[in-house]
Amino acid sequence: MPPAGYSAFLQYLQSGRVSTLQGHADDGGKPRDEPPQDGSISKTVLHAGQEEENLLKPTAWRALEEGYRGEGSVFSCDNGANARGRRGVLQRVVLNQQRDQPIVASAWSKAEGVTGTIDSDYALYLDLEFDDGTELWGQVAAFRTGTHGWQREEVVLFPEKPIKSVDFNLLFRDQAGKAWFREPVLRPASALASSVLMRP
Repeated sequence: MPPAGYSAFLQYLQSGRVSTLQGHADDGGKPRDEPPQDGSISKTVLHAGQEEENLLKPTAWRALEEGYRGEGSVFSCDNGANARGRRGVLQRVVLNQQRDQPIVASAWSKAEGVTGTIDSDYALYLDLEFDDGTELWGQVAAFRTGTHGWQREEVVLFPEKPIKSVDFNLLFRDQAGKAWFREPVLRPASALASSVLMRP
């Protein structure tokens, strides 16, 4: 059973005041200690487990632009000194939801000498198509630049209508350096987990 207040919480999120949540963790899955740098309000939401099936398939990934290199279960994108390099991986998942239901997407990344600022060019990036043919692009959780160990980013999305399909992108564009990605996950968000950032 969901925790007490879960239904009311979902109704609040789906009221239009909040549609997308982002979560962060560093090496070992430990939550970040530092406050957000963009004025967001840090909130801890619900811990209801992650028993839902991962909808991403290991054999369904496609290269974006200049592509990626597979290193076992890890994707690497190496732009070297080229700050205009554009690499990444993509997987389209057809959901065909019968009603609007939240989804959660997450992935881990580490970086070596990545230039630029924290933005959507080095990020977990979702594009959605709804059952009525409309689209919602750029639901993003960005990774840190510079050099760092494994960092987990998460997006929890509460759609206003049923989702037909999701394009799950791991992007490394217009920045020099090298980035690795691992453990990409896309799940129905009937259970919420982790600390998130609630954007007003």
